[in-house]
Amino acid sequence: TPTFVKTSRQSGRRSKCQGGCWCDRSVATLFSLRYNSPLASRFDSKNNSGKRVAYVMLAAELSVEIQREFVAKQVQDKVRAFLVQSFQN
Repeated sequence: TPTFVKTSRQSGRRSKCQGGCWCDRSVATLFSLRYNSPLASRFDSKNNSGKRVAYVMLAAELSVEIQREFVAKQVQDKVRAFLVQSFQN
């Protein structure tokens, strides 16, 4: 006979915003912070750890501005996707 394991209703569910939830305002704010703020110079770092810190700081600033949580990987993926798309066109 099969055995069943009780799980919580929320387990295994992913947020609809996983890797996404970019509105026009959040994208505009992201690129404004990335290229037109005091944070911009941090992305010129010669080492990867400096750039990683810059993306963490960018995600924190964006989260404060938009009042929604963003993580560094999500922000970095969005910037990279934009750069790839702009080079393909």
